[in-house]
Amino acid sequence: MSDLKTSKVITPVFRASYVRVFEPAEQPNGDMAYSVQMLFPKDADLTELRAAAELAMTKQFGEKAKWPKQYWNPFRDGDTERDSAEYKNTIFILAKTKNQPGIVDENVQPILSQDEFYSGCYARASVVFYGFDKGGNKGLGVGLNHVMKVKDGERLDGRRTANEDFASFAKEVDDSKDGSGF
Repeated sequence: MSDLKTSKVITPVFRASYVRVFEPAEQPNGDMAYSVQMLFPKDADLTELRAAAELAMTKQFGEKAKWPKQYWNPFRDGDTERDSAEYKNTIFILAKTKNQPGIVDENVQPILSQDEFYSGCYARASVVFYGFDKGGNKGLGVGLNHVMKVKDGERLDGRRTANEDFASFAKEVDDSKDGSGF
């Protein structure tokens, strides 16, 4: 769903990477920002995202013939720009904001725990595309409004849950003993 009068779009489902939605991270320019990299399979339908991007470029630079010959394009090719298995056969887009995004689950209930929204889960995002021409840099940015987790996925950071780490130590509890062996 999109509102192509404002370049705002709800994305298709993506795999989240480099998740920074609970705490901002310092950017190269020194600013603090919340962000997420959105990994889309190359065969995903990104028609609405591309239309919103084109609208934002047109608003910033005018008709397509007037666009800069060289500009920052947020649609990045995972095969050529990342040496990581998770990025193979993907188009990835970085979306960021200075304000903390809303974070909800598939039932539109707030997610408050960083353990619930992580690099590797699958999500949708509300984003807005905008053109920029600042300090000699021209291009297209992607603002992050909110994220919605739609399902779990294998964590990209390799971190395991406490249940996974201690599963081999689980045993039935004997109510007559405190488990200390003393």
